[in-house]
Amino acid sequence: MKLSNTEKWWRNAVLWEFCELDRTHDNAVNNEELARFVRSLKVLEHCIQPFLDHCDTDNDNKISSDEWGTCLGLDKEDTTFLKTFCSQ
Repeated sequence: MKLSNTEKWWRNAVLWEFCELDRTHDNAVNNEELARFVRSLKVLEHCIQPFLDHCDTDNDNKISSDEWGTCLGLDKEDTTFLKTFCSQ
């Protein structure tokens, strides 16, 4: 499937943000790493935590790259790519 320029931009933004949040490079974003992100969105606090809780499907207080991809609508190929994208 050929992506439009807007779709490519959106996908790349989703990939980049996960990598920025994953400071330990373990393909998961823990509560401490998310805290920085949440603080930057303080004005949206009432909706951010429910969103993050929704993404953490296994309730381990981490959002794995698979959970991130699923939550933000990436397809399986992009989610697989995410795992290598962040480690570069």
